Amino acid sequence: AIRDRRTFDESQVMYGAFQWPADMLFEAVSLLSKSIRWQELFENTCFVASQCNSVEMPMGGVPRYPLKAGEAPYRLLLGLCKDGVIRRGLDNLQGQEKVDYNAQIQKELKLVKEKDFVDYFLVVADIITWAKKSGILVGPSRGSSGGSLLCYLTGITEINPLKHGLLFERFLDESRFD
Repeated sequence: AIRDRRTFDESQVMYGAFQWPADMLFEAVSLLSKSIRWQELFENTCFVASQCNSVEMPMGGVPRYPLKAGEAPYRLLLGLCKDGVIRRGLDNLQGQEKVDYNAQIQKELKLVKEKDFVDYFLVVADIITWAKKSGILVGPSRGSSGGSLLCYLTGITEINPLKHGLLFERFLDESRFD
């Protein structure tokens, strides 16, 4: 609005972004690069959107993972981590390296539980696992999640943060949330 020297209209804003008609959005985005096949990308996006069923999610809070009778989210996350330790070959560590990994796992599990993010990990791990099994590319990591050993153990990321010196606090820091 400032750039266009016009009055700001709140009705044009939804979740912090302007709503554009599809044709205007396509035109604006296609100007960014001639090397990208924007038409195909746009058509695929519209196709995926048309295949989605309507889902209502409550705003705020962490989504809850759908559990079977008798399951507990934290125990499920612990099981995924234990399986991940074996799958990632970390069960054969010795000495200080074993101590470092165990301490990091315990630190992350404690904070994830305290901050009520257990279900978040289960939901994301489930989505990533399903995508990989379905042949959908997901990439090795995204942003600060590469700093989480739990993300690595649960298959959310493919990056071992301790091997690469990445910091968990970039992903989840106890002082970030009250």
